[in-house]
Amino acid sequence: MFEYRKHRGSLSDSMKTVQEFDTRSGLVEYLQNDIDKLMPGEYNCREITIKPYGFDRRIGWDTHIVCLDGYGVLGFTNMEVIT
Repeated sequence: MFEYRKHRGSLSDSMKTVQEFDTRSGLVEYLQNDIDKLMPGEYNCREITIKPYGFDRRIGWDTHIVCLDGYGVLGFTNMEVIT
């Protein structure tokens, strides 16, 4: 299980959005539903990239950044997401 938080203007606002997921596909489904509310059919969240971003001492996360080409940063996970 891993945690995901949305990209926000401050860490405290971002932490208010934390969700837990068992699989990458669960995260993709969540992101797709979220982005389709704003721009239906514009993006395919199956194409997200999740890359190491660094350790954040403030929250104890081995942070990985979640991006979508053509859109930008969606958020962050607290660990590497493989499956």
